[in-house]
Amino acid sequence: MGIEDDKASVVLALSTHKQFDGDTQTGRYMVPADELAQLTSMTIERLDDAVAILHQEGSVEMVRIAKSMPFETVALTPRGRQRAEELDKKVRRDSSD
Repeated sequence: MGIEDDKASVVLALSTHKQFDGDTQTGRYMVPADELAQLTSMTIERLDDAVAILHQEGSVEMVRIAKSMPFETVALTPRGRQRAEELDKKVRRDSSD
């Protein structure tokens, strides 16, 4: 997997993150780095790179304490939620072919 795949995995994991069944705020939570690493099955180093690039692109907001690695928490921005919708449509289209 390359960095583009890692970025897609992060966006999709954040977009489906919820706190309970029937949660209407799915995809709008700050997710801790360790939890996101579990959700994506990525190493912290790969995850940190993907999140850093997504942050530069405006797709996520993140909290980083004193240039710590990894970031502390991350959440999708409206642009990130839009990207998640596009990725979800692509995945569905690819799986129906």
